Amino acid sequence: MIRVALFLMGAFACTMGSVQSATAQSNEYHWVEVCNRGDVDLNYVVLRTGWNLGQGDRAQLSGWHTIRKGHCEDVNTSVYQAVTIGFVYERAQGGLVNPVYVPSDATPANGNKYAPSVLCVPQSGSINRNSSLSSVVSGASPPCASGEYALKMLFDEKPGNFVPKLIVRPSASESLSP
Repeated sequence: MIRVALFLMGAFACTMGSVQSATAQSNEYHWVEVCNRGDVDLNYVVLRTGWNLGQGDRAQLSGWHTIRKGHCEDVNTSVYQAVTIGFVYERAQGGLVNPVYVPSDATPANGNKYAPSVLCVPQSGSINRNSSLSSVVSGASPPCASGEYALKMLFDEKPGNFVPKLIVRPSASESLSP
């Protein structure tokens, strides 16, 4: 009887290890690649969100990252299931542009907790906030403090929902819209 109980406990432990390993492996393919085909470097902030069995909804807000002109970059990390991203670049005439690119097969950022349409982010310096989703989003919700941008976010993309590659063409000569 004891041998049977030990066997069952060992089998359960092996099964649980396999499930965790398979989950980690499947998350490795949750990537969203952004390619900068424009004539300027593209700066971005990304909100990555995911759900964890032990911790619930989790989020990471990070930035300022740069995608150099002519390069591509994965904007997600393996432990998150969805991303929302906001871009900024400098115009040749001065001023910043916060373009909103939304692929036809992606879900626009619509102000929900997973994809806020606007986030307040510092105008300079490094951003790296990891915590519960509600804590990260509430800490970056408008109204924005002095020294922060009200950054329009692009889309709520769950990798695997569409071909996870976004090609953007920022232009230094782009005009400012009201």
